Amino acid sequence: MKPARVLLFPLVAGLAWSQAVTLSQAPPTAPAAPQRYKPGELCTIAGVVRNAVTGEPLRKADIMLMRNDSRTPQPPSRTSTNAEGRFAMKAIEPGQYRLLVSRNGFVRTEYGARRPGGFMSGTTLNLSKGQTLDTIEFRLLPHSVITGRVTDEDGDPVMGASVQLVSPRYYQGRKQMLPMSSAMTNDLGEYRVFGVAPGRYYLSVTGRQSSDYAVDRSAGSKPGEGYAPTYYPGTESIASAARINVSTGRTIEGMDVTLRKTLTFRVKGKVMGVPSGLNRPVMISLSARDENMMSAVPRMLSSASTQNGEFEISGARPGAYVLQAVYSESPNEVMSGRLAIEVTEHDLEHLTVNLSPGGEVRGSVRIEGEGSSFNARGISVYLQPRGRLHMMGNTNVLVKANGDFTIPNTPPDLFDVRIQGAPPEFYVKSIRLGEIDVLEHGLDLTQSHAASGLDILLSPTAAQLQGSVADEKGDPVRGAAVVLRPTMTEPAALASQLLKFVSTDQNGSFRLQGITPGEYNLISFDGADMFEAQDPDLFQEHSAAAVKLVLKDSARETKQLKVVSLQDKP
Repeated sequence: MKPARVLLFPLVAGLAWSQAVTLSQAPPTAPAAPQRYKPGELCTIAGVVRNAVTGEPLRKADIMLMRNDSRTPQPPSRTSTNAEGRFAMKAIEPGQYRLLVSRNGFVRTEYGARRPGGFMSGTTLNLSKGQTLDTIEFRLLPHSVITGRVTDEDGDPVMGASVQLVSPRYYQGRKQMLPMSSAMTNDLGEYRVFGVAPGRYYLSVTGRQSSDYAVDRSAGSKPGEGYAPTYYPGTESIASAARINVSTGRTIEGMDVTLRKTLTFRVKGKVMGVPSGLNRPVMISLSARDENMMSAVPRMLSSASTQNGEFEISGARPGAYVLQAVYSESPNEVMSGRLAIEVTEHDLEHLTVNLSPGGEVRGSVRIEGEGSSFNARGISVYLQPRGRLHMMGNTNVLVKANGDFTIPNTPPDLFDVRIQGAPPEFYVKSIRLGEIDVLEHGLDLTQSHAASGLDILLSPTAAQLQGSVADEKGDPVRGAAVVLRPTMTEPAALASQLLKFVSTDQNGSFRLQGITPGEYNLISFDGADMFEAQDPDLFQEHSAAAVKLVLKDSARETKQLKVVSLQDKP
């Protein structure tokens, strides 16, 4: 069993589409499966990419085809358009795919998307054996650009400031501010955010932190002052920030922001348990511990420890933080420590962070019922920090054929345990650690990095749902969002895991598999991406259009839905 160390970042429009599709760390790659199809059974797709405004063909557009229905990750296929804006891909296995195009100067767009720039908001391509689909057409919208200048309280330019366009989205049952595009200021304090899709955003600016290795010991320095994260036009609160309306192909200039000094404090202490003969620095991070992500873009201050483990971090505003130390000699040798702190109206000194080796989570995946044969090949288990969009250095592993797994180097945190790659007829019936219901309460490793005996029970009686989506005229709607929401709302973490999302294919059809039996509401939106589709307020507004379902064990149901149009939604 080979662990995979991955780096997971917040979603922005410029990320690789593979990260946007998974929305979490991808499971490690399983051994390649043998070729299952004869040459005549392989598929071909072809089409053209045009400028949506002028209609002219676009050359050098990048095309990426992502497998959407494989139990194990498959490398994407890609090509580019020729001088006539045309492209073709051959030798494609039958299956379900998502197709994405990007080009400099235009908004990245998924095939069939009603709005560019959305995440998983396009049409699922369903390819049957030997099919040729050569009528694909992309119409790309010219991107928008936002420019401005960041200065300090004296009017001097701030170089290296981070500028982000953020937008509120629902993820894991919580409303969070997701960064969609970003830029850095140059030596003149100027920034240019490009590739922006039409929509409504907030602009956030965070001043550059001082050197990770330097401590300010100037005789005339003013400890207790720093720059606060600021929203345009000049407020520390998202509640009073100005919303920016971006239309197609627009350049918005003069979005200037002035950073002002605010009261800050220093956090000082020592890391204990540093290995002798230190070969690498111990990395110290101070991250905002904010339960309501709407209040601010997550903040991180960082410093590298000295050889004796002492550290000092300046610029901390009053609030709740997590102080974390990480020392990594190699990917398989990680030590970490964590301390929850409260910064109030004074400096924090004499803090102690104890390093300890990364722990292990050991467990097994089994199926319900005695005597059932089951090969766990292709199933992976990973840990997702509860209620948060991203984490650095999370680990996920492939399960052995007998169902056993070990997740190494587990840091202290509260996690949801997630499964990927299970056959469509299975669902997670329970996850327990002794008497603890992990599905409901999470896997708490904050006190101990390790856990043994994690029991994951899969049931082979998952429900499946298929159907089609039509408009008011009865015509099929491709690329419509289909959302299956559990009627239960608490605990929120479990309700979020039960929610299912898929988009209709080129024929307006959909299929949902691996559904936990229970009570649900089924609804379809035209013009919503996967984040918007999770919005409980949006569902409540259109709840009358939802179909109520009670899905029993091994249920196989077919539903025809009328789409709820959001095209005119502001």
